[in-house]
Amino acid sequence: MSLVSRADAARFQRFLHERQFPADCGATVGARTRRDYFYALGLGAQMVSLKFNLVHALLSGRVYHFPSSHYVNPLRCPSRSFDCYFAKPTNCSWDAASPAAHNLTEEVKIHWCFDLPRRRLTRLAGLRSVHAKEWYHAQIAAFLFRPNAETAAFGRALIADMEGAAPGAAPLASPGRAGSSWQLSGRRRS
Repeated sequence: MSLVSRADAARFQRFLHERQFPADCGATVGARTRRDYFYALGLGAQMVSLKFNLVHALLSGRVYHFPSSHYVNPLRCPSRSFDCYFAKPTNCSWDAASPAAHNLTEEVKIHWCFDLPRRRLTRLAGLRSVHAKEWYHAQIAAFLFRPNAETAAFGRALIADMEGAAPGAAPLASPGRAGSSWQLSGRRRS
């Protein structure tokens, strides 16, 4: 990766953070994908649509929130929101009773596979170069799909378990089943 691309990646992440984590949520409009058509999509298609809905929110001056999904485990996460696995994409709240609530919130239609306006995103973010559309997709995915603290702890525990497994040893047990040395909390059993 070139120095310009690396510097632009850092700048684009700052741009996303500045837009999604405003100082005054009350002066912003929140947007979240409607569930009607979204629930008919497969998990991969839902993840792709999250990226396009974030871009649409950025281009329309809105702050994007994760929608709920039937793929989120309701026993682990009653809200069924993707923030059960990923870091929240904003500091603002969808709940009008919250002190960090938006002035206005809206459910928006699903945005799906439009051509990314690379030049406009470059201008908005103050980047040095216009990059390939894959670069923008990678930057948006890196921002949206940051693991939350629990998911990160789970990943670290899994890696530690895998590193400790002897070559030729029996495969690791599934999470939460008897014989597993790690739990969803990310803590190892002694």
